[in-house]
Amino acid sequence: MKFAYGLPVILLAATNVMVVHQVAVALEPPQVNAIAKKITVRISGPEAGTGVMVKKEGNNYTVLTNWHVVDTPGTYIIQTQNGRRYRINYSEVTRLSEEVDLAVVEFQSKQNYETAKIGNSDKVTEGTTVHAAGWVTPDRVCLEPRCYNFSTGNLIGIRNRSKDGYGWIYSNEVRRGMSGGPVLDEEGRLVGINGRAKTSPPFRDFLAIPINIYVNTPPPLTKIQFTLAKTLSGDTTSFNSVAFSPDGRTLASGSWDNSIKIWDAATGKQLKTLTGHSKSVSSIAFSPNGRTLASGSWDNSIKIWDAATGKQLKTLTGHSEWVSSIAFSPNGRTLASGGMHPFDLSGDNSIKIWDVASLFPTDKLR
Repeated sequence: MKFAYGLPVILLAATNVMVVHQVAVALEPPQVNAIAKKITVRISGPEAGTGVMVKKEGNNYTVLTNWHVVDTPGTYIIQTQNGRRYRINYSEVTRLSEEVDLAVVEFQSKQNYETAKIGNSDKVTEGTTVHAAGWVTPDRVCLEPRCYNFSTGNLIGIRNRSKDGYGWIYSNEVRRGMSGGPVLDEEGRLVGINGRAKTSPPFRDFLAIPINIYVNTPPPLTKIQFTLAKTLSGDTTSFNSVAFSPDGRTLASGSWDNSIKIWDAATGKQLKTLTGHSKSVSSIAFSPNGRTLASGSWDNSIKIWDAATGKQLKTLTGHSEWVSSIAFSPNGRTLASGGMHPFDLSGDNSIKIWDVASLFPTDKLR
């Protein structure tokens, strides 16, 4: 065993004060390797590389790797030490920043995997022993699809200015496929990420990204994943426009068959059909209180409906071409409509403002 440093600890016993030095023990390479195997994952897909599990929240694991390992669109497989595989799509990959060759990807598992203990790379000095791990791609030594590799070396250079975050040069033998793998200190803490090798005989430089670049970089914006909740069907013609009621419970759709369909948004059940336009319904909007509905049509008119009963309340005319869009003002007292000719730019091409407050009782609009 090698002793790294001592930390003073004060023990109070009765009236005596005793200072004891707590010694932090540096691990032997096989012990660090045992840690590396638990936190290192194999990444396969359009590119082959390695990753390290850095965070666990419930059943959600975060893997840190190089951006160049996962920057090609496609499907990737993350394989953990126990051989379990997790499928990841390129859309789920998030680059840390444009200036750093790092990316994070998440997978879910009920398995209890260990995650890396993150160290302070600013305290790692030149000459310090470091360990690198990763999954090598087939070569003259690795005759299998992928081979796990662990090597011990030293940090031999620190760059204050570097490209893509590669501020470390180290002597560890790092081979193809180990990009994105962990660089650990003598206590098995994650202090860097493998990444690049520059070979210019007789010199070979292996480069890593200090982990503090990851720690100190603001987390990227979370990607919003959309899932199809339901599909509403029942029309035999195309839909031109849709609009939710303000409370989100009702959905209205305008169709090529000149009708408006009202749907229960939760169940997808069609509630009623509103008819009155002589041509396709091109635009639709609920009033802010949800009590009235406005529709614009290719018949150049706007119709106002009672949203609850489906009764037609008013027809507004004034556009010389089809009404392509409509919108209520926030207080519901004004309606704006846009007109255009679908094939002739010299057509209507106007916006009209309507005072709908003068058409209905106040309670219809608020």
